[in-house]
Amino acid sequence: MSRLIVSAPGKAFLIGEYAVLAGATALVTAVGRRAVAQVCDDPERPPPSPLTEAAYAHVRQHLSAETGLKAPGPLASVDTGAFAAGARKLGLGSSAAAAAAVVGYHLAEAGLDLEAADVRALALRLATAAHAQVQGGG
Repeated sequence: MSRLIVSAPGKAFLIGEYAVLAGATALVTAVGRRAVAQVCDDPERPPPSPLTEAAYAHVRQHLSAETGLKAPGPLASVDTGAFAAGARKLGLGSSAAAAAAVVGYHLAEAGLDLEAADVRALALRLATAAHAQVQGGG
């Protein structure tokens, strides 16, 4: 049986980075740096962050409301090391990518097809809600 691994890309603003703070539109693109979610049995792994715990909780809540879907297993471990150069964060959206990777991992674990448009919309909604909850956004 293959091991489930889900990743989500970081992002870079092309234009409008500060304009979005006033409600304007920005243009962003995905970058090659990715957050990677998977099961990790290493006892030395860092503890989960409040963000990944919130993403997991949003998926659990959604799945508990749906009948016939598999409940998620243990919280996936997320590696966001690609979003830093040494101790310096690169500002490529590691938090949002981590939330998306955790949500995607646990939706796929429940048997949902991450390629389906409705599942992607669900993943976006759940990851956005978790990110807003932890980051203080609305």
